[in-house]
Amino acid sequence: MDWAPLGGLKNNGWLDPAQQALVFGARVAVTGAPARTLAEIRQHFPEYNTEPNPNVIDPALIRRVDNSWNWALKSPMDSSNCKSK
Repeated sequence: MDWAPLGGLKNNGWLDPAQQALVFGARVAVTGAPARTLAEIRQHFPEYNTEPNPNVIDPALIRRVDNSWNWALKSPMDSSNCKSK
């Protein structure tokens, strides 16, 4: 799993709670999508040449199994608040 750069975790206030919750031995569940292929990555970053690890996922939700902590990727657009005209 490749979660997020350290700076992003710090800036969004996720680092300290994550460090406290994600300790050795903690059981976690991760939901996400497979990592992008090299061709997909190169569409946006043409100079990138390293073959991605097929065991890496792009996480959308990380939670402790005991439900004491979770993190979810915010959707770019939440349509639940949209009103029809």
